Parts: sequence; structure tokens; C-alpha cells
Amino acid sequence: MASPDPSIYSDVNGGLTVWNGIWSALSLVGTQTGLGQERRQEMWEIAVGVLWGIGRVWKGNLTPDGEQVNMVIQMCNAASNPRVQVKCIGTLECLAQSPSAVEANQVISSYLLSLLPNAKAPSAVGTEPMIQAASALIDIYSDETLPYDVNFRQGSYLEKIAASLQPIKNSVKSIDRRKEGGRELRRRGDEVWENLGDFIQYRRELRL
Repeated sequence: MASPDPSIYSDVNGGLTVWNGIWSALSLVGTQTGLGQERRQEMWEIAVGVLWGIGRVWKGNLTPDGEQVNMVIQMCNAASNPRVQVKCIGTLECLAQSPSAVEANQVISSYLLSLLPNAKAPSAVGTEPMIQAASALIDIYSDETLPYDVNFRQGSYLEKIAASLQPIKNSVKSIDRRKEGGRELRRRGDEVWENLGDFIQYRRELRL
């Protein structure tokens, strides 16, 4: 995604209006899922892509609402399509980067950490959303001066992320590049894995 036009990014009120408008529409759609609710599910899947786009443009300016965060997490858990899960994770990543939202950041980051594999268990989601979750954690905690970085330090996130490094590498190596999109996913996975290693080293050197 290209960098947003500065004039658009600066229109924070406009971003909030669009964001709130999407959620107002979704409240009318409802959250029921299952047999016979395919159209409703489809609308949510489209909407979360729009929410991610809004979040990327006005990142840091959208104050997370606890209920909205929980609904995006629930949708991610319920989705069977990995691309939809990626959109949910991307939306959560943007919401977690609101400087004043320390509590919401903790909820989101704990969820993202739960999607990473470790030596004892594989990821609860597919490889593509798992890679997105790892990338999101790097972006969220790349600036140790932000108020919500307290969650990273107090929650021992560095140790948890470090424990996932080799399992993530193993998952990335298992990607079949012969399948449709496999080559691009493998490239993306290798990039995120390398960035994660650099991130771990950077955070260790901070000694916070």
C-alpha cells in the first residue's frame, strides 16, 4: 500500500467519521454466523478489509474500543479463510499502535502472541496469518519509547517471541512454492523471519 496523501492523513476527524460509520453499519448487520448467515459473514469479511485500510492510513489516531477489538478477534478465530484472518490481524495491529491505549494494546498483543508457534505447539492458525501476526508484533513494538511498550517489558514478550523464532522458520520452510501464491508467501515468510531475528537482537541490546 502506498503512503497516504499527507492531506488525507491529517484529516483525522474524517478518518474517525469513516471508521465509526463502518462500525455503525456492522452493528445493523449483526454478528450471527453459521448456516444461512453466509451473506452476513461476507459483509463482515469485506468490512474488515476496509477497516484495515482505514487503520493503515490513520494509524495511531484511532482509539481502540474494547468491544470492537474483541469482535475483530472473534472474527479472526471464526474465519476459515486465511486471507480474512490476515485482514483481521492487520486491523488489530493498527489499533494496537494507539499511544494512549495501553490496555487495548495488551489485549491485542496477547492475542497475537497466542498465534505464534513454539517448541511445544504449532500455531493455532495457518502459515499466512501466523506470518502476519509475527510481522505485526515487530511493527507494534519497534519503538520502545511509546507508553504501551510497558506491556512488552512486563509481559516478557521478548522471551515468548524468541521461543517462536525457530518454529516460525520451520513453518516458513514447509511452504510449498509450487502451489498458487506459494512462492510469494515463502518470500514474505523469509523476510518476516529475518526481520524477527533482527528485532529480537535489537530488543535484547536495549536491556530494558
